[in-house]
Amino acid sequence: MIKNRLTEFLTIENISATKLAEEINVQASSISHILSERNKPSYDFLVKLFSAYPRLNPKWLMMGTGQMYLDDINTHETPRKLRKIETPEKQETEQFLNLFTENGKIPTINNDREIEKIVLFFSDKTFETYTKK
Repeated sequence: MIKNRLTEFLTIENISATKLAEEINVQASSISHILSERNKPSYDFLVKLFSAYPRLNPKWLMMGTGQMYLDDINTHETPRKLRKIETPEKQETEQFLNLFTENGKIPTINNDREIEKIVLFFSDKTFETYTKK
């Protein structure tokens, strides 16, 4: 059951469901509902979880096959999650984000829809999230 594997993952990572929700930017209730088996994990939840924890084996979490961590097959490293870090390219990133603004305002797309969040993924497996202020 995915509930049991998610609980095991939280135990190994030594984090609470609430902390995980904060880290992957989902409502705490969505994790609570998965752990109580009220709901199955959504695609959005899984994408956020595997983006934040790239070593977590999707087959293990979803189907119970293989090892919990992808590199546990070849190494005996302590589990580490993806860290959100400040990159040296911070200024370049800010300049890149300025391309998405018009006079300091986030443009609308398709009539009334505005960009709420931009996530940049870097080659060193880190990421930065920018949300509308």
